[in-house]
Amino acid sequence: MKPKIIALSDTHGQHEDVEECDILIFAGDWSHISGMKSTLIFNAWLDRQPAKYKVVIPGNHDQEVHLIDTAIVLINNGIEVEGITIFGSPYTPEFCNWHYMKSPEDMEKMYKTFPTQGIDILITHGPPKGILDNFKGERIGCPSLYDYVKKLQPKAHIFGHNHHKGYCSDGLTDYYNVAVLDQDYYRMFEPTEIIL
Repeated sequence: MKPKIIALSDTHGQHEDVEECDILIFAGDWSHISGMKSTLIFNAWLDRQPAKYKVVIPGNHDQEVHLIDTAIVLINNGIEVEGITIFGSPYTPEFCNWHYMKSPEDMEKMYKTFPTQGIDILITHGPPKGILDNFKGERIGCPSLYDYVKKLQPKAHIFGHNHHKGYCSDGLTDYYNVAVLDQDYYRMFEPTEIIL
């Protein structure tokens, strides 16, 4: 039997309990304004969730990552659980003065250091360019991430950052935007079950 995988992102402090699952994936932005208190609250929420494995990447609003001790935190690295290989990266193209951001040139260099095969699930905080990345009429995804995913061809690519839940597939990779808030920061969407 395949493990049950539930994914979400961008709670920004509005955490709600999830259903029981084997693997819980959180794709960044547990904080609204980064800080120790928000991270401790998120860590306590994670501890209560009914999942055998909890896999987390931070987002651009998240800073106190060292306080997360109830989950597996991935920052440009991977892990295998339940026979599934998962790789995670929090970095997005830079804007304003947030955390985990790089210039377009540094994003491109970073993806060249990542694995190019053998990944079942890729978790990034932000979307690839042109895929579920429409923010108020503007495409906010990363072109280098798009190129990387097309080369890697994971079974699933999970991300958030753009507050607009959605799903699409190119026949090789299933893309999931798992944000649970809308673009006005209201809790609108349910967590997503990932089917491999």
